[in-house]
Parts: sequence; structure tokens; C-alpha cells
Amino acid sequence: MSKLNINLDLEKLNDFIEVKCGGKEYYFGCWSAEEFDIECTEVPENIQLERGCNWFVLRNGADTTNGLIFPKTEDTDPDLVVFRGYLADETLHTYSDPKKVKKYWSDNVNKKHNGIFSAVTITENGEKLKIITDLFGIGPIFTRKIGKFIFFSTAPGLLSCEDDEPDMEALYMRLIIGSIPGNKSLTKSIELCENASIETYTSNGYTTDKWYDFYQFPKGEKPVNEETLEQSEKYLSLAIQKCLKLQNGQIFLPLSGGFDSRRIFAHLVQKKANFETITVQMPAKTGEDIDATVASKIAKDHHIKYTVLQYPSSNQWIDNTVKRVLSLDALCDSHNWSPPLYQKIGGQLCCIYDGIAGDTFVGDGWRYENFDQDIMNDNFPKVLNQSAFPDVKNILSILSKMHIQQPPGPNRGLFTYVAWHSRRNTSLWSQQQSLPGQLIICPYFDLNYITEMFKYVLKEGDFYRIQGGILKKYWKKLYSYPNTRNIPDGFESLKNQANDYKDLALLNLKKKIRKNKVQKFNISDKLSIIGNILFFAGRFSRIIRNKTYWWASQITEVAFWWQNRPLIFKINKK
Repeated sequence: MSKLNINLDLEKLNDFIEVKCGGKEYYFGCWSAEEFDIECTEVPENIQLERGCNWFVLRNGADTTNGLIFPKTEDTDPDLVVFRGYLADETLHTYSDPKKVKKYWSDNVNKKHNGIFSAVTITENGEKLKIITDLFGIGPIFTRKIGKFIFFSTAPGLLSCEDDEPDMEALYMRLIIGSIPGNKSLTKSIELCENASIETYTSNGYTTDKWYDFYQFPKGEKPVNEETLEQSEKYLSLAIQKCLKLQNGQIFLPLSGGFDSRRIFAHLVQKKANFETITVQMPAKTGEDIDATVASKIAKDHHIKYTVLQYPSSNQWIDNTVKRVLSLDALCDSHNWSPPLYQKIGGQLCCIYDGIAGDTFVGDGWRYENFDQDIMNDNFPKVLNQSAFPDVKNILSILSKMHIQQPPGPNRGLFTYVAWHSRRNTSLWSQQQSLPGQLIICPYFDLNYITEMFKYVLKEGDFYRIQGGILKKYWKKLYSYPNTRNIPDGFESLKNQANDYKDLALLNLKKKIRKNKVQKFNISDKLSIIGNILFFAGRFSRIIRNKTYWWASQITEVAFWWQNRPLIFKINKK
């Protein structure tokens, strides 16, 4: 029987990640129940490659940091452990002592894990593969199955093959919503692993278990009141105290003009943490330059070192757009602001505190009870080719089913919001763009904090903002600064400049995809006759581009990503 062989092109991998994506951290691996060989170009010094007779795993950043991949060094060790992220209760993270990391993941993994992470273990002389995900699946890991091979990676683009086809259900969601709810990627056969799960692969097949059941969470039976504010402040304080013990170099807080990062700022100051803030000058939704103005004043007034990254030039914006689309694998249309932040911090060991979900666990699940219906209707856009896409009612049915599968009660909408938006959009700025050495910490996703906050619920129609209420009660000075939800007059507007930049970035991507034929992704096939006319005419008219931007930018980004997928491996028979 001939032995299978996997050919790896590490030069192409390095070019994609280090040049085109800006150097984001990743891992990539493969496991099979049967032995196979690998062949590869010379291993660059920035790549760590570990292998057994039926598996291999690699990662970048080997020339600047240890960690992430933990090979066997003692008889009692697993064959390999991969761990990206952190566990707050265990004070354990990607760059921790290898012995502690391997010990934790050698024990029974079917237990509560309080943190944001993805983990892989290979044990029993390579005979067993396990993939473990965090509570809400914020730390990403994608898989694809090709014959007897299980490929896995933090970046779905690295799992691409030349003959892949786009997942048209996912593409429709991406075009209409701007991101992709559920576990789909833009490619058939490549999927995100389920949250809070343990996937196990052996020669006998595949099993999946849940290490946490969402039905264990409180049902939202208490009204939001003063007790809510007290408990939220108490449990966030405890969460940040645990996070401060993680210790991975300097602490950076991306500080905006909003309340979520401001609450973290308050606790870091109170706890006398050695940290600094970093802010990217960007317009608010209505165009005002509030983030840079307010965040810098907050830091200065509290004698905290701060950095403000000025609004980029048009060329920088175009470059950021390319990096954002490729590093996020075109999974969402957000986060053009963040590439400069990671480049400024650089590849040093550090902790970056992410304010994600600060305004999520605030008792307003009623706002998202019909989330599946609110984000998409059954009116098929006239600019798309209806025969190229699945029936919209089927997609709506898929979304509705995902929503109904969440635990019933007043918190159901929040579960759906986190699963669809926090997991598949908001988190990507940090999880898919951070560099090796940069540890992303998310205090609001602390399991104990979430459990406490799920006890409280607002009445339907009540728009009370818990974050603002807490700052007003406990941090009056911080509350007094302007914020993104209540912007006073007098702030300079960046709206026109932002619109000009987005237009230039769209023209740039359109030009790139015209120069190189996009295999398996023909835009003209996805558009109706009207859509094709408008898409073509948009090359010459700013007015048309403005009116069609909502869909033309989405489909252009996906086509550009599809064109640039790295195709780093091939399976051959010897």
C-alpha cells in the first residue's frame, strides 16, 4: 500500500502571513490515524515545525517568542500540546512555563475552562487528537477533513485547496450581514469548531462532547437595579485581578471614547497596574473624531502613558484594507482601524486588554430576541443573481434554527448576539490580527462575571445602559468625559475623509482582481444583469460607487481574498 505524502510550501506560507497579513500569529497542523510523510521547503527561522509519524504542527514567531506549541520532552508528556490564549483561574497562557501548560492539558479536559483560547492535544503515541474550544468559541480554530486527514488552523485561509468552491450560504450572509453567523467559512468543507467543545479523533472515528452546557447559566430572573451595578463592579474587579496575574510583559489598553474600555481603565488605575493606553484616531459612526480626543485626555489627566496613532494617509488606509481583508480571511467587513495598532506595539511580549462584550452582558436580551429576523429579510437583492445563491428562505430557516437552539428565556437573544456578532465579527480584530508575543485578554468574558450578569434582565423596551450607570456611580470623573453614545457638539468630523478613503480602497481592490483571474469565483456569475452593469459603471462614477458600496465592497473583498488564498499544501501518493 502506497504511503501518502503532504507537500508544504513554507515560503508561500511566510509570504502570505508575514507580508500580506502583517505577521499575525497562527498555528497550522494535520493529523491522521495512518502514517504519512511530509516534504517541505527549508524551514524559515521564524517557523517552528514539530512532527510525528502521523501528524505535524507549525507556528510562526519562533524567532522572537517561545510558546504556543509545546512538544514532548519527558516520558509523561503528551506527544504535543498547542495552546493559544489564556486561562484566568489557572494563571496560564500561550507563553507560560511549558511544564505547566502540558500538565494542564494532560489531565481531564472535560471541565470548566475560564478564559479565551483554543487548544490541541496529540496523545497516545499519536493515536488520539483532541481539539478544545473556549466557552463561546472566541478563540478560533477551523478544521477540514480530506480523506483520512484532519487539518486544523486558527486561520481558515491556510486550509485552502486549489479546487475549493465557495460556500454560497456563507457568502450570502457575508454580503447581506457583513459577517457569517454559525460555524461556516467562505469555503465549503472548512468550518469553525463548535464552542465549549471537545472534539476527539482516533482510528475508530470521531466524537464531540460539551465541557459546559449553557442551560447551567442563570435564567435572568432578577430585575436590573442597584444590586446589578454592585455585582457587576465586584465581579469585573475580580476578573481583572486574575488577568493581572497572567504577566506577559507590558500591558496595553486600546482606549476608545466608549465606556467598555473606560471601565477597564478605571480598574487598572485603581489596582496600580503598570500599563499604557494606545488609541487609533478613527471617526465615530456619525463621523466625529472623539476616540483620539477623549482617550488621550483621560490618560493624560490620570498620568498614564498614552499613544495616539493619527488617522492614516490614503495610501496607509489602502494598505490597511488589504491587510484587514487577508488577515481576517474576509470573514467580516470591520476592523480597518486595527492593523496599525499591532504594528506599533510590535512583536514584544505583552498583554493587550480587549473591551469586547462590555456592553453585551447587560440584561437587554429582549433587543435580540428576533435577531435572526432583524438582520436579514426574505427580499432578495435585485443586484444579485438569484440562481447563483440558495433560496433566502432556507438561509433564514438556518438562522432561525441556530437562534432557537439557544437556551430559552430572556437571555436567549444575548446568547445569539454573542454567537453571531461577538464571535464572528467583533473578536476578529484581536484574535486574527495580533502578532506573536501579544496576549489578548478579555475581562468581560470571565466565566464568573458572565454567570453573575446573566441573573439580571431589563424589561422589554428598557434601554438603560449598565456601563454608564456603573461609571456614574463608582467613577464619576471618568463618567464626566464625553463618550461615543452621547457626543457633544464641537468635535471635528472625519466623515468625508473616511468616505474618500473607503472609496479609494474599493477602487484598489477592484483593480487588483481585474489584473488576475479569480479561480472558482467569478463575480459576474454572482450578480444579476443590473448588478453587473452597476458594478462595471462603478469603475467610472463615484456617485454609483457610493450607492452600491454596501454590496460592491463586500463581494470585491471576498473575491480579492479568494484570489490571494495561499494554497500552502498538497496531498500526493508516493
